[in-house]
Amino acid sequence: MDFWVFGDSFASTAFEGYDWFGNLTDKFKGEYYYNYFCDARDTQTIMDSFYRNLCNITDDSFVVVWLPSLARLRYPKKEELFETMYEASFDTNGKTQNGIPSNFDVTEYFNHWPYENYPEGTPRKELDYPFDTFDYFDLNLMNNVSYIYHNEDGEEISRKLRFGVSPPDFYKFIQVSKATQQNWNSIFKSLKNFCKFEILFVSWTDEYDTENVVGRTQLTEEIGFWHTKHDEYIETNGKSGIEWDEHFSKKMNNSFSSWIENKYPKYFNT
Repeated sequence: MDFWVFGDSFASTAFEGYDWFGNLTDKFKGEYYYNYFCDARDTQTIMDSFYRNLCNITDDSFVVVWLPSLARLRYPKKEELFETMYEASFDTNGKTQNGIPSNFDVTEYFNHWPYENYPEGTPRKELDYPFDTFDYFDLNLMNNVSYIYHNEDGEEISRKLRFGVSPPDFYKFIQVSKATQQNWNSIFKSLKNFCKFEILFVSWTDEYDTENVVGRTQLTEEIGFWHTKHDEYIETNGKSGIEWDEHFSKKMNNSFSSWIENKYPKYFNT
């Protein structure tokens, strides 16, 4: 029996001492647990990491997949950096080199949108051409993108991509479309019906079909509240919590882990 988690920062184990994942691993009845998450990761990349490790998930496992907003984008990395986990973390109690079993696929092919205010070490330099050349501040304001590439004969070719809106917004419109939503909902339904192991799809948004994904509203109703680090900051006058941080507070982390324990008691010692 194993415990698997895939997702974005809401699946993070960075909040040492009070993250929901840590609470559950302390009570997990099985022997091994694995958490593959990355801050700001998009839905497609999260699901790709899940698909690539399906062969490693046993039938008696418990799997949690955290889903973000569909508006998130991803960009291809340079080929030589495919093996580099820029920001992803793979937290495990597996007793192998670097804690990652050799048969597990933790390769990263994509990075998320390289925001201008991203901390030092911005992933822009890790993106494949021509994405590593774009000025992303200007790109948000542009309706076209120009770049140069070399054909098979080594000749320089200038190309221009034209959009009716800025390129990032153009792709976001596709990401949040009804077609994209319905496509994902069908995939989640199929997986829940096909997989022999228990799988929980959960999201901090309400963008997915509630039949297969537990969204923010349902979580709020079943837990009784939704509490963030910003809420904690306001309530304590800045003594704890983080201003404007919408991630789970300590209170919410503990309540979410308790909610999972009660919902899936056969996997945890309560």
